[in-house]
Amino acid sequence: MALAIFGVWSVRRNVWNAVLAVGVMFLLLFEAWLGKIVVDGNLVPNQITIHMMGSVAIVLLLLALRARNTEGKFSYPKSVVRGLVALLVMVVFQIFLGTQTRELVDYALEHGVLRAEVIDSIEGAMPKVHRSFAWGILLMTSILFFLQRKHRVSIPGFRPLVFAIVMEWAIGVTLFFTGLPKAMQPVHLVLSIGILASISYPLFLVVRKS
Repeated sequence: MALAIFGVWSVRRNVWNAVLAVGVMFLLLFEAWLGKIVVDGNLVPNQITIHMMGSVAIVLLLLALRARNTEGKFSYPKSVVRGLVALLVMVVFQIFLGTQTRELVDYALEHGVLRAEVIDSIEGAMPKVHRSFAWGILLMTSILFFLQRKHRVSIPGFRPLVFAIVMEWAIGVTLFFTGLPKAMQPVHLVLSIGILASISYPLFLVVRKS
């Protein structure tokens, strides 16, 4: 709320700061409203997906706001920028696939399926697509690593990003082969948001307008 008020107050000096701040405020209100509906026991179709994608939008807006107010000039070769964009799109889509898979898992658990048997009980290709798409993200990360070395550029936080992606992949494999241990699921979720932030922030630093 304070961020939105400050953004509106400074609208004459920086319109985009105000737009981003107000956008964050409205998304937070939407997330709170949706959360209350879920807590009250009202079934909302695709509620996990909607809630998660709302969180993704909030993170992106906050990072865009921070990037716009960070001093210094940042530039990368076009191939590196395209690689970052491709990886960002792939990660957002993978988060979408993950939330859809999570809803199928929760539905199976609510209907008495044992946690160790959930994956085999789910009909449809969603879990397989989610699992297979992770290989695409690993491949895109490898390409981006090669481009960074080739052009000798430094992407802020790139090494931790690579480590986080490898860890996320390893956790996904663990979830699949060990019967979806409950403690691993929130780690898988939080790490995906960290990966999203690590990709989008350096990208926003490049595409921002002075």
